[in-house]
Amino acid sequence: MIYGKIFSGHLERFHQSCADKAEMLTSAAINLHLNVADTFLPNAIKFHYQWNLRELSNVFQGLCSTVPDVFTSPKQFARLWVHEATRVYSDRLISTEDSDKFKEIVQKVSKDLDFIKAEELLEEPNFFSNFAGGGDERRCTTPSPPSTTCPRFSTRSSPSTTT
Repeated sequence: MIYGKIFSGHLERFHQSCADKAEMLTSAAINLHLNVADTFLPNAIKFHYQWNLRELSNVFQGLCSTVPDVFTSPKQFARLWVHEATRVYSDRLISTEDSDKFKEIVQKVSKDLDFIKAEELLEEPNFFSNFAGGGDERRCTTPSPPSTTCPRFSTRSSPSTTT
């Protein structure tokens, strides 16, 4: 499929161990897309559960926004794939049950990725950003290590109004 050619071409600049996993990651991404489209069908309440090639393209856009000096192992690409898929698919789901079902689908599909353990692949938090490194915002340059914790943000109270 075209996504495999695009992703393989992008990975030509990366370490050979990463380039060798392009076909496996492409297959996992396509299988996940098909499973999501078959599982989460639109209805009157979930009318936005429309899954087409735009979503799959968004996953690959994220995968192809990587740079070789940061992404040096296939495990990083696998975790990025989970991150991108979560942002593209799971962020549109409206119930906890649907989110849990999505996680089950990711676990099922990820069994085909023999180069990373499921626990390591799905470990939380799993964040990547393109702005934290201060570089080109079109490039995904900052993977989060699995042990990274998110800072707590304080909430500001709105100023009181007196009359």
